Amino acid sequence: MYDKEKVYDEKIEPLMTEIINICNEHDIKMFASYYLKEQTADSDDMYCTTLLNDGENESKSLDCLYNIIVNGYTAQKPFFMAATITKK
Repeated sequence: MYDKEKVYDEKIEPLMTEIINICNEHDIKMFASYYLKEQTADSDDMYCTTLLNDGENESKSLDCLYNIIVNGYTAQKPFFMAATITKK
């Protein structure tokens, strides 16, 4: 079974927090998505997705995010998604 939630929580999340802070400080737009856990009888697939955009093109950015998730993960659409969307 594929389950990388613990690795993400311990190793990647602290780095993502730092990356998000740097991107915000320097006005860098970014998108990151991680596939953390495959579906089981008790739970759905798990993804963690972050999007930083400028707010002006928010609708376009959200459309792109949606298309990447729906078309990029062809095995199954995610039923749960966490996204960080910020604007100044």
